[in-house]
Parts: sequence; structure tokens; C-alpha cells
Amino acid sequence: AAALPLEILIQPTSKGITLGDPLTVSLKASGTKLSYQWFYQKAGQTSFSEWKGRTHESETVTPNASWNGIQLYCVVTDSQGETVKSNIITVTVK
Repeated sequence: AAALPLEILIQPTSKGITLGDPLTVSLKASGTKLSYQWFYQKAGQTSFSEWKGRTHESETVTPNASWNGIQLYCVVTDSQGETVKSNIITVTVK
């Protein structure tokens, strides 16, 4: 069987949440033996950092107030080492 093409089928979307509520970010990708790594950039920062330990297609966290304006994206890698990057999303914490 041919390997599925690596592509993101469902993109993560920006979220507005109330402080204290859980936040779930997720995407759906096709491909073979996929691995995931989420990245973040807090408001005022100029570069993205690896979101340590966040290596699943869906991640849930309960953000604190410092998360307001944070941006997130996910990089998906397949068994061939090909990568695809999701849309960048913004989280608003009220």
C-alpha cells in the first residue's frame, strides 16, 4: 500500500477562553507514523519555542493569565521525515 500523503486535514483554530477553563488545541493529519510537536510564542516574544512534552495531535492545558495573546502551531512529521506546519492560532484568555 502506498503511504498516505502527509497533509493537515483539519487545522487548529484560534480560541477564546475564560481564565481557569481548560484549553484544547487539536488538528487532524494524514500520513504514516506521524509525530507531533507543538510550539508557542507568548505575547511580546519574537520567536517560537518548543512546547515541551506536547507531542500529540490534541493537547489540553489550563492556561493562566500570561497565556493571553499566546500563539501556537504544530509541526507534524511522517515516517519519511517530511514535515508540515499547521496554521498559527491565537489564544485569548478573558
